Amino acid sequence: MTVNGAKLEYLDWGGKGPTMIFLAGFGDTPYIYNDLAPEFTSRFHCLGLTRRGHGNSERTATGYTLDELTSDISEFIKTPDLREVTLVGHSYAGLEIMRLAELYPQRIRRAVLLDSAWAFQNESISALLNRTVGKLGQKHLAGSSPMQSIDNYRNFQRFVHRSWSEAAEANLRQQVDLGADSKVKMRLPQAVGSQILSQQKEWWKMTRIAIPSLFVFAEQRLTDIAAGMEIDDLLRKELVGADAQALAARQTQIDSIRRDSPQAQIVQLEHTAHRCFIFAKDRVVKEMRQFLQ
Repeated sequence: MTVNGAKLEYLDWGGKGPTMIFLAGFGDTPYIYNDLAPEFTSRFHCLGLTRRGHGNSERTATGYTLDELTSDISEFIKTPDLREVTLVGHSYAGLEIMRLAELYPQRIRRAVLLDSAWAFQNESISALLNRTVGKLGQKHLAGSSPMQSIDNYRNFQRFVHRSWSEAAEANLRQQVDLGADSKVKMRLPQAVGSQILSQQKEWWKMTRIAIPSLFVFAEQRLTDIAAGMEIDDLLRKELVGADAQALAARQTQIDSIRRDSPQAQIVQLEHTAHRCFIFAKDRVVKEMRQFLQ
């Protein structure tokens, strides 16, 4: 459907009742929820909206500020048959939900935020995590690039997220295209991705949400990713240090949400993965169902 002048893809998993809209993390598409969304179709009409610039949605020249992306979601919610909307967002989508609840609290009834992008509030921690994950991935792939082939890209994603599923495979197929040389090319243009990510370190200082919300924080440690790998003492020390900084930043945000958002419920999952709804699906479904009662 056309939203704010952009043709955006949406998925409809069916179901009857109030509306539940699934929003994917940065770089991902709602196909990543192909295993999770059907768990709720007995009580909700489940939809997924693909962010502009992602997957099969239009790659427009502009429209990528946080408020513009939030406006896309708001306009989609205005669709006449959508009612009593519950939003479910992973990673960066949690930032969009926080802003949406701030600007348009009357549009949504409640929200579920799945390991939202807490670490990226701190630019130095973000760079540290990306650097160390890159080192692990390079070692895992024996020095070859994740973009060398679709198999390499899948292997890298499976390694980093410590899990895989049919939904992850469907999402991968929406993320990338293959060039004539069989190398992987991301559908999300680099310039667009950089514009989106450049904003979140400022916006993610928000810790107040004015609607009933469930925050699921998933503790993914770099030392868990590296388990079983032969790594030198220097890299192991770097991983331990990065874990400590990331966990401290995450706890600071959790404490701030508890202080600033009295309607929020917080669940902390230890030693899981960023894609907690795949890695620990049963636990996430259980927590969501209890919250949605």
